[in-house]
Amino acid sequence: MTNLELESRVKELEALVNARTQELNRSLSLIQVTLDSIADGVLVADKSGKAARFNEGLLRMWNVSTPPTGGRGIKRMLTHVLRQLKNPAEFLEKIRTTVQHEDLDNSGLLEFTDGRLFEYQSRPQRMGAEIIGRVWSFHDVTTRKQAEEALRNSERHYRLLFENNPTPVFVYGQETLRFIAVNEAAVLHYGYTREEFLSLTLMDISLPEEVEVFLRKMSALSPGAGNSGIWRHRKKDGKLIEMEMTSHSLLLGDRRAWLSLAMDVTQRLSLEAQLRQSQKMDSVGQLAGGIAHDFNNLLTVISGHSGILLAMKNLNPGVAEPVKEIFEAARRAAELTRQLLTFSRKQVAQLQVVDLNEVVTNVSKLLRRILGEDISLEVDLAPSPATIKADLGMIEQILMNLAVNSRDAMPKGGKLRLSTGFVTVTESQAHHNPEASAGRFVCVEFSDTGCGIAAEHLPRIFEPFFTTKEIERGTGLGLATVYGIVKQHQGWIEVASQLREGTTFRIFLPASNQRSGPLPVISNEQRIVGGGETILVVEDEAPLLKLIQHILESHGYKVLGCSNGKSALEAWALLGKKIDLLLTDMILPDGMAGSELAQTLQASKPGLRVVYTSGYDTEKLGKDMNLKEGFNFVQKPFHARKLAETVYDCLNARNDA
Repeated sequence: MTNLELESRVKELEALVNARTQELNRSLSLIQVTLDSIADGVLVADKSGKAARFNEGLLRMWNVSTPPTGGRGIKRMLTHVLRQLKNPAEFLEKIRTTVQHEDLDNSGLLEFTDGRLFEYQSRPQRMGAEIIGRVWSFHDVTTRKQAEEALRNSERHYRLLFENNPTPVFVYGQETLRFIAVNEAAVLHYGYTREEFLSLTLMDISLPEEVEVFLRKMSALSPGAGNSGIWRHRKKDGKLIEMEMTSHSLLLGDRRAWLSLAMDVTQRLSLEAQLRQSQKMDSVGQLAGGIAHDFNNLLTVISGHSGILLAMKNLNPGVAEPVKEIFEAARRAAELTRQLLTFSRKQVAQLQVVDLNEVVTNVSKLLRRILGEDISLEVDLAPSPATIKADLGMIEQILMNLAVNSRDAMPKGGKLRLSTGFVTVTESQAHHNPEASAGRFVCVEFSDTGCGIAAEHLPRIFEPFFTTKEIERGTGLGLATVYGIVKQHQGWIEVASQLREGTTFRIFLPASNQRSGPLPVISNEQRIVGGGETILVVEDEAPLLKLIQHILESHGYKVLGCSNGKSALEAWALLGKKIDLLLTDMILPDGMAGSELAQTLQASKPGLRVVYTSGYDTEKLGKDMNLKEGFNFVQKPFHARKLAETVYDCLNARNDA
């Protein structure tokens, strides 16, 4: 080859090298441009650890202004970076590992003191089978990690709300109705384990007839809307509960589901029903009391005049017999009105301290005869005196009425258990019954093995004239009377009953710390009716006033009759010094209470004796008045002899002192 040819060949090679160099430079420039356009930081180092290539993202991410040129440049940059890390030793150890094991892949997370987070990856750079260097890439994951942490916190927050919600919460599929998630409150309230719950569907805890209605209401909801209602659920032990469900639709991935919050309102609904029943009973009682009061006045006139006729000597037998029937009918009617007044708590209560143990012991002898031989009576008394402040006659009536009720519930025989005991009721316990109150009570319990009471009848058993007995076997006033007496004594009644399993009545009466006196003994001693004294009678019912005047005058008394408080004061102004006794109704038409009239007259004459009459309200008398039947009080309707004897006893009380 000639020199000329050689020079030509060299020039061709130089041109080719230049072209390839330019092409390589363009490729490297393109690679650099490409690297610089990447948001991640990239560093390429050779086997000796010198920087072969890096991008602008690396400088920006590491807050480095001087490019890491050569090995010293990388060391300077590394020193700068390590100062910014929260845990530089860990990253430094990673670098040492890559130096010692050049063929290993490496990755990790760098946390900066300013809160930034970088994910990094380090891989060996190969050319064929030979490792010629290492590529490091750094990706800023600060925003993503913060979002992930926020999501985790949010999920943790809602998980806490879900699990720690005191009311049951369910998530269940819209198509399958299978439970997807339940909280701890649902597990505890329904009695199923979490695993058992997640194997159930809504159908398993709901009543079938209600599920269809529930689903129809839910399917009609627009997206995001909610539904609220009360549905009956059954717990694992079979108990039926009322649950107020608030439900919303939601998406769990690609699954449509419902979220329901369930609050047990069984007790609330029961208390509301009890309160409505109590209000209803009060309204009925007010009506019954008003009717009984007016009716009592009429019965007093009927029985009073028929009594006068029967007391006549040489009364024609043909007349006497019908009069006796009239008198007996009035007596029976008076008994009904007395029961109505007791129910309405307007019967006069003559309170005294009594030991319920003694009362039960005395009455139980009579109860055994009432119950008959096929019903056994078991009496279990409290070990210490069960003293209460009560009207003895009314308490005996409670025992008698409940015993008769139990007897009628056991036509084929059975067992009646009567017990007394003490119960302390706390404020929280009292909240479960709107009629209950906190304090110390004596509890009288009647428990029989009779036919029981149907659930639909239980709310009405204390209503007057309500009865499930056959016609002419009961008036429907027995339990109403018991209810009225207990309420009048600031107590309450609880009833538990199951058909064919018997009934239990528990009566709570406020306990007293006072000691009881001996029970009164009824005397048959004939009263002597005197006369001569002047009596001022105040009664607004003209027929009744006329009857009272006739009775008292027939026993030798002088009577001044007045129809209201004003006329009574006028009569007193004229004849007050001559008047020995005031006989007045409790309620007078001009708004003046009988007690007010008595106090006014006694202020001018302290020795004036007073006898009250009423078939109605005792509250107007005042709390401090001490009423005693047969001494200073006569209950309407009354017998003529009873009125005369009471007036006599009151007038002669000073001689007995």
